[in-house]
This record gives sequence, C-alpha cells and structure tokens, in this order.
Amino acid sequence: MSDIKSDNEKGGYDTKHLESDSPDPGSLYSDISNDEVYSPQEQRRIIHRVDRRLVTTCGFMYCISLMDRTNLPNAAIAGYDRIFPMDRILSDCSRMTKQLRLDIGFRYSIIVLLFFIPYVIFQPPATVLVRKIGPRPFLATITITCIVGIGGYFSLVDFPEQAATRSWNFLNHQECQFIIRRVNRDRGDALPESFTLQRFLTPALDLKIWGFALIFFCITTVTYSIAYFLPIILRENMGFSLGASQCLIAPPYAFAGILMFLTAYVGDRFHIRGPILVFNAIVALVGLPIMGFAGKNAARYFGVFLVTGGANANIPAAMAYQANNIRGQWKRALCSATLVGMGGVGGIAGGLVFRSQDAPEYRPGIWAAIACNLLILVIVGMETVYFLWANRKANRVGRLVEGAEGFRFTI
Repeated sequence: MSDIKSDNEKGGYDTKHLESDSPDPGSLYSDISNDEVYSPQEQRRIIHRVDRRLVTTCGFMYCISLMDRTNLPNAAIAGYDRIFPMDRILSDCSRMTKQLRLDIGFRYSIIVLLFFIPYVIFQPPATVLVRKIGPRPFLATITITCIVGIGGYFSLVDFPEQAATRSWNFLNHQECQFIIRRVNRDRGDALPESFTLQRFLTPALDLKIWGFALIFFCITTVTYSIAYFLPIILRENMGFSLGASQCLIAPPYAFAGILMFLTAYVGDRFHIRGPILVFNAIVALVGLPIMGFAGKNAARYFGVFLVTGGANANIPAAMAYQANNIRGQWKRALCSATLVGMGGVGGIAGGLVFRSQDAPEYRPGIWAAIACNLLILVIVGMETVYFLWANRKANRVGRLVEGAEGFRFTI
C-alpha cells in the first residue's frame, strides 16, 4: 500500500484511515460479501441507499441531457405543412426546415453532426477533470438546465474516499470505508492514483478497449440515427400526420426501457454481459428489415419497436461490459473516454446514414444499421473467445488477468 499512499498524499487525499481497513492481497476477489464490520443485511442497506441516490440523480440528469440533444427532429418535422389542415396550423409555430432549407442535400445531417464534434473533442480531458474535482461540481456545471444542475450538485455522492466529507453526511466515515473495502475485494483499485499522462495513455495499447469503443460506436450509430430521423421517417415514409408522428416516437422508447430493465436483471442474475449484447443486437437485426421493407405501416411500426428497443437496451449493456472487464483508475478513465468519445463519433455517423436524398425509403440507412449490429456480434464473439482463454489460463497456470491475481473477465 506504500505506493498508493504516496500517490494519494500527492493528490491531496488523506488515506491513513483507509490503510488498516483495506483487504490484504490474498483476500482480493474472494467473496465481496464477507466484511469484518457489517453483516450482509447491513451491507445491502448501505448499497441500496447509495444506488437509490445515485441512480435516481444521474438518471434524471441524463434524461434532461438526452432530451436537450435529441429534440431536433421534432422541430424539423414541425415545419412541414403539405398534407393535413391541422398540420398547417401547427407548422405556423415552427418553419425551421423550410426557412433553413434543411431538405437540400446533407444540410440536416450536417446540423446534427455539428453537435457531436465538441462532444468527442472534450471527452478525454473531461474524464480526467471529473476524477480531479469530483462528480458533484463537474456534472452539476455541465448540465444545461440550471435547476437540474443545482439539484444534482446537492444530490450526487462523491467518490468513496471523499464521500464522508464532501457529500453532506450522506455516508458516514465507517460506511465509506466499507465501500472502499468492497471495491478492493472486487477489483483492487478503490484508491485513486496520482495522474500522469503515461498512466492515462498507456492502456490505449490494450486492444480490447478499442473493441469496447467500437461496440459502443455501432450502438450509438443506430440509436442516434433513430433518434434524429424517426419522426421524419414516420412523417415522410409512413405517411403519419404531424401530430401522430410527434406522439408515435414515445411508445418504442417505453418498450426500450422495459427491455433495458429485463436484460439488466438477467445479466446481473447470471453474471453475463456479452450474451446480453448479442441478444439485443439480434432483436434490432430482426426489426430493421421489418421497419425498412415491410409493406404495411403497422408491420413497419412494429419493426420500429424492435430496433429502438434492441439498440437502446444495448447502451447500458455495453457500459457494464467494459466496466466489468477492466481495472485500474486511469485505465478506467481512458476506457470511459474512448467509449463515450466513440459514442459521439457514432452520433456523427448516425446523422449521416439516413440522408435526405434517400427519402422516403432510406434504404442505405437501414443497411448501415444492419451492418452495425452484425459488427457488434463479431466483436463480442472475438472478445468472448479471448476472455474464456484468459480465464482458463488464469485457472490452470495462474496467469494474471488485468495484472491482478484472482481477477477474472466477465463473459
């Protein structure tokens, strides 16, 4: 622990109270429920309290963030007034598409992709900054809606080693020590290391990190293309009225939420991640040709449910897949940067695959989305083979996985 201690002292953290409570190396990765202070029931109460606070706050902030960056297509179709009288009334409120002539060439796609360029550029330094200043001030500052940002500052919980003093007494000193012990037993990297550029960039040599990033790129290419073009497809391709097109985008996302919870439960119940990604990708693959090539609108709208559900349910699945298969503070930071950064690149691609000149069938976009989901199956398959091989090597000859004895990849 001497190296960790010196790094933390340099970073301004007081970790003397944590050293005596950290598990010895022989106890790492054994049974994380074995704690010398709290019973299993007491542990569950602490964990559930943290989960309720973090999931509720971060989920609400993410919801606002997502609405801020995906409401463009609703404004775009509100500028069409070609078919129904009611549409002419509604279109008086917004004529963005006609005023900006977004129906010409790539104009709409270019407007969409411009949002993602700073998103990609600022992601790597953002992962370093959040580790330095903490999640509360960082997330509260970058949240666009002021009231939500202020609320997030008071509701979010800091990193475990700082939560006792920086999170409004949400956790006491002993409870923070328990969380650090539990994380150390799980992956042995609870305490932060001082930042160096080498520590941050060296993990980029690990090919599986880029596999995770490419998976996320494929997922977000589909999710953002659906988000930015579904109202337009419903309006132009399926012939729904303006009001119906605005309303019909909601039910597929409700289905996606249900599928997220179901697959998350199965994944945690059976400790699997890759099969969940494969299942969701197959759901989307079934839905894409139905959405793109079926003859009746009812069938095509059913395909929209499958595509939206499978693609969006894979977002948390992909994040869990990478989080469970890496260790180390700065490796985790770089992996998060590459994952979310490539998600932004997927947003750029998603803004380009459904082109205005391909309306109303948008067949190149359908085929691009199919190719993305097929690539997910290939990458997950390759990483699964490697993970199984590495785990078997570790079990038979003691080969270290992720540089730590006892750590195993989650399939």
